[in-house]
This record gives sequence, structure tokens and C-alpha cells, in this order.
Amino acid sequence: MPPPAFAPPTPTPIPVVPAARLPWSAGAIMVGGAALYLALLLDAFGTLPGNGYGAFLYNRYFLALLDGHFDVPVRVAAFEGHYDAAGRAYIYHGLAPLLTRALAFPFVDLTRVSLVVPTIWLFTVLGTALYHRLLVRLVRTHGPQGRAGRATLTTLAGLLVWLAGPGLLLAASDSFYHEPIAIAFCLTAGVIVLACRALLFRAPIPAIIVPLALCAGAAVHARPQVAIGLYVVAVGLMALHHARHGWRPGAGRSVAALLVLFAFGAALLAVNWARFGDPLLLHGSWDPAAPLQYAPVYWHLEPADAPRVRTFLTHGQFELWRIGPNLVTYLADFPAYAARLEAMYAALAEWTGHVRLEPRRMGLLFLGAAWLPVLGLALARGSRPGPGGWVLLLGCAVPALFILAYPTVTVRYRVELWPPFIAFIALAAPGLLNWLGTARRGQRLGLGLAVGLGLAASGLFGSATVYGYGGYFQAGGVFSQWDRPFCLELARAKGFAAAEADRLCREPVMNAPADGSSRQ
Repeated sequence: MPPPAFAPPTPTPIPVVPAARLPWSAGAIMVGGAALYLALLLDAFGTLPGNGYGAFLYNRYFLALLDGHFDVPVRVAAFEGHYDAAGRAYIYHGLAPLLTRALAFPFVDLTRVSLVVPTIWLFTVLGTALYHRLLVRLVRTHGPQGRAGRATLTTLAGLLVWLAGPGLLLAASDSFYHEPIAIAFCLTAGVIVLACRALLFRAPIPAIIVPLALCAGAAVHARPQVAIGLYVVAVGLMALHHARHGWRPGAGRSVAALLVLFAFGAALLAVNWARFGDPLLLHGSWDPAAPLQYAPVYWHLEPADAPRVRTFLTHGQFELWRIGPNLVTYLADFPAYAARLEAMYAALAEWTGHVRLEPRRMGLLFLGAAWLPVLGLALARGSRPGPGGWVLLLGCAVPALFILAYPTVTVRYRVELWPPFIAFIALAAPGLLNWLGTARRGQRLGLGLAVGLGLAASGLFGSATVYGYGGYFQAGGVFSQWDRPFCLELARAKGFAAAEADRLCREPVMNAPADGSSRQ
């Protein structure tokens, strides 16, 4: 039988614990958290002026696929499009957000009703609820035996997840950018919860590996860099199981899981080949000579020597030297010294290739202040991962490293720095909860006070971030919808004949390919 992922200082038996019903308090917090996220996305607090950026982009993408093509109208893709030589506009974002469109299509007019808010809300709530349920199960398994103690801990766990977790950031904007991130957030939660069933609750790895592989594979079509980390978890746990038990036990389920992982990966390659003619081409380039180009390069909206263009051409999308400065910024950024950080980035730009710091920033140390006492206690107690724990932590760290190596620092990317942290907390939880059972009353009160003050701080800083970030992607400047005169001006400057320019800049009432061969 495999050892626990973290070995507490005083070994205690870990029982096989079946999933149990949630206590009513946890259910109430889930309902309240889901309602809060919905209120934010529906602008109940006045934080989202106007329609979010790309409100109909995925709708049009879905309609384009129904028409038998991958390109969308230029005025829909606009600045976010990736363009080929014929002026066809593609969006490189994954197919996963089309799931909600497929489900709603028989009942909803997708040319009139945006599904951005339902998609973000659904997957944000599901992911947060999965983390919440995991923590509640840990408390009920390893927490104090008294009803009052358990109720207090389950309530605190719920408040931490819903008010000091990444769900609040995802619900802060109705931009289409948040759709694939919310889906990847939910799928990552599924992988962590399933892995913890094996590592903490003694479920056999073969029992969880196929659904875990489904979550990892689906992430390929939401956030491919997240999927890489989840693939590491799936393959690592399979390898660990067979190293311990030989190749025969669970071989059938391992083969099935590998086939699932292969099928999702092959599907991505097939989609790339169908839309771009190259299975390995994921998106456009900043190179003006490339067959598929980002909108700023294709439409000459940024000169070839612009800092962003030079950065991507010189340093690429991912650069190891960015990890250190970006980690400091994501953790410790604060408005009071934002100017100093911006000066640091300006000084490092030529060396590391940084592009920009998007505004409305707040470091995770402030947004997640409520978690710091728990994290500090886990580190102070010297919790050590077993082999399975290391596999999970490594897989969760991969997407975080991709984000830290990327040249742009944004609010939404903070979501992908969360999984290594919550995985560590979950794996260390049995030892922490056992310690609480033997700790002195003053120690327990001190920890509770620290978490309570942290919750207040997280709420304050989170509210400030939500209010500042909500309107960032609203219409205006880069995020404005392209009207016909502006589109025609760009097309003519690009060298398209009048008839071609007119076709490219048609009114996007209904999808049709750029050659105009389908319905309007």
C-alpha cells in the first residue's frame, strides 16, 4: 500500500475514507461563493462597464465551424486575430470554450447572445468547488473529532478558497481571455483532486488514472502549456504505480489513459493541420515574412522595430531569465511601489525581453494573505513530499514556469500560479491537522486569529483588484471593435483591391469564410 504523500513527524494511520456528504455550512458557502462570482460577472457592483472584450468571438468561431471553415470575420477577430496572406482571420485559442456553445446552440441565438459570462462562471465555480470539497474532506478525515472544531475548520477552508483564491480574479472580468483560463483552472482542480484521492485517501492509482487523463487531455484544447504539466502528473503517477507493483496490475487502465492522452494531443495536431496547414503551428508569428502573423504585424499597427515585435523575435515567447523578475512581481507587486517595478522592467527589457506590465496589479502575497499562516506553518513543520507528492508538485509547477517565463505580466495569469501552492497545502494538510489536534489552545487561537486577519486583508486587496481590473478590457483603444471604415482603411493600406477589402470588412451578421462562398 503506498505511503502518504507527506509523512508527518508522528506517523499516524491514514484510513481509506469514502467521499461523504458535504456539511450544510460548506454547501451554504459554495452557494454564496457561486452567487458572488455571478454577481461580479453580471456587474451587480458596477465593476464591468459595457461589454467585455471578445464577447462574441467564440460564438462566431463555433458558427464558422458549422459552416465548415475555421476563419472568422476580420471585424470580429480584429486585434486578436492571426492572419494569413489572403487576409483570413483565425483565433489561436483552444476549442474547449466551444463546448458551452455546442450545448446552447439548439436553444440560443449565438449571433445575439454572448456565452462568455456563463462559460467563465460555470468553470470557475466548478473548479473552486472541487478545491473546497477536497479541503473539507481533509478536515473531516484528519481534523479534530469535536463537532465545533470541525465546523470551524470547514468554514475557514471554504472562506479561504472562495474569497482568497483565484476564482475571484476569474470572475472579475467578462473578457473572452478568461474563458480558456477558467476551463484550464477547473481541469487542473480535477487533476489535483483525483491525484489526492490516490496520494491522501488511498484510492488505487488505476482507479483514478483514466478520469485524470481525461482532465489532462481536455486541457490541451484550453491552455496547452497547462496540459503539459497535467500530462506530467498523469504519466508520472502511472510510472510510479507500475514501478511499485509491476506492469501487470492496472495495465489495462494505464493503456486506456495513455490512449486518452494521445487522442487529445493528436486532435490538437489535426486541428492545426486543418486550419493552418501545419500540425505544429499553434499560432501566428511576429515575423512579417511568416505565413501566419499576429494582427499588429499583419496590419502594420506596430512597426517592425517596435519593442514588442523586437522582443518576440529576439527572445521568443519564453525566456528563462524572466522567471526571477516575474516571480517577484507576481508575488509582491503593490500599487505603492509600482513605479519602481516598472523601472526595473524597463532596465531589464533589453536583456530579458519583457513586454509590459498590465495595470491593476496586486501581488499574490496580498491577494492570498489569508493562506500565509497556513503555508508558513506547513513550511515550519518541514513537511516532506513522498514520490507521488513530488510528481504532483512538479506537474503543477510546469504551467507556472511557463507563465513566469512569458514576457507579459497580467492579472489573469496569476491564476496559473495557484496550483503548486494549493497542491502543497493539500499534501501537507494531514500533518497540519494532526498537529492542530495536539496543539495548545493558545497556538490554535493564534493561528485562527492570523487566518482571520489574513481573510480581512485578502478581502480588502481582492476588492481593490476586482474594481480596478474589471474595466480593463472594455471597449476603447486596442480593445475597440473595428468598424467598417477603419477595417477598409487597413485593408487598402495592406494592398487589397477594393472588392477584396469590401469582402474582408463585411458586416459580421452571420459567419462566412473570407472568400465569401458561404452564407452571410
